[in-house]
This record gives sequence, structure tokens and C-alpha cells, in this order.
Amino acid sequence: MKMKKKLRSAAGESIAEVLIAVLILSVGFLIVVGATESAARVNERIKNEDVAFDVTDVDDAPESAKITVTMSGETATADVNLYKTKKKAYYYYDVTEIKFSGDEPAPEP
Repeated sequence: MKMKKKLRSAAGESIAEVLIAVLILSVGFLIVVGATESAARVNERIKNEDVAFDVTDVDDAPESAKITVTMSGETATADVNLYKTKKKAYYYYDVTEIKFSGDEPAPEP
């Protein structure tokens, strides 16, 4: 009933209602701008911290290791070379040989 009255009325909105609407829209706009700026900063930081493996950043000699995995009663052992980056502790490995329990060595991947 109030809505019909208001729609038929020739009176406009009060200055207080307009100011509150502008205030609400301004706060919403500031929140969106802040979130966008924060996301841009995080994205830039991630670009600067390239975690991709870089061959020139690797320590000279790889460390040999053995990994053993047991699933459903079957055991597989893999010989791997571990490479560690100099700047940060990022690791990369390559598999040199995989052996399954009681089997011949599996072909390299």
C-alpha cells in the first residue's frame, strides 16, 4: 500500500535518502577497488617469485635417493636424482630406474 502511494506521489526522494544511497555505493566501490588492488599486488609478487625449475639455479651435483612405494601389497622402488635450487629450497627430481618387487626393471618414463 505504501509503495502505491509513493509511486503516485509527485514528491521526490529526500536529500538524506540520496546521501545514504551515495554513501552505500561509495563504500561498495571502495571495497571493489581495494580487492582489485590487493589481487594485483599478489599477482605481481607471484610473477616475481618464479618457482619454475631453472637449470642454471641448480646446485652442481644432484643427490641420489631411493623411493619405495607400497600399494595393495606390491612394492616399487625408484632410483631418483634430486636437484635443489640455490636461492630457495625448491626440489626437482628425475627418475633413473623403477623396479617392481620380483620383476625386471620397468622402462624409464
